Parts: sequence; C-alpha cells; structure tokens
Amino acid sequence: MTDATTLAYINLYGILGAIPAMLELSPEARKILGKSACSIGFAVKDGPSATLSFAGGRCILKEGVDDCTVKLPFGTAEKFNGLIDGTVTPVPAKGF
Repeated sequence: MTDATTLAYINLYGILGAIPAMLELSPEARKILGKSACSIGFAVKDGPSATLSFAGGRCILKEGVDDCTVKLPFGTAEKFNGLIDGTVTPVPAKGF
C-alpha cells in the first residue's frame, strides 16, 4: 500500500520535476515552447507545492506557488495523484 502524500511528493518532484531535464534533451520540445512565458503552480493541501515555469524554451521547477500564472490547488493528495494518472481534472484557482 502506498501513502498518498508520499506519492504526491514523488509525482510532483520526480515525475513533473523531470520536465526541465527532458526539455534540455529535446530541441523539438524547446521549439514547441517558443519564446512565450507561463508558469503552473501545483498546491497540494498538507503536501507538496511547486511551480513549473516555462520561458524562452526553458523550464524550471521551484518551491511554492507564489509566482505562478495558473494555480491548480488540490484538496487532497489523492486528487493530485489523480491528475497525474489522468482520472482527475483540476479546476484552476488563478489564471483561468
């Protein structure tokens, strides 16, 4: 049995956290991003929170959701994990 909060940390920092490295390895992905800027904040109640920031064909993951363009809050770790496995559609609290 997996603890939902632990899995949320793994999903945010391990799975989504791999996106910056993947962009570094893929020139095609950087072209898709182009020059535009956007940031998506993921905030899990009693769990992890971080922001993926995309700008100039690059991406970084940083702690917290203070400077995000779009904020996706999750009331439980299970709901965030559902986003990752494709069973939950989040409702933005900012940037919609």
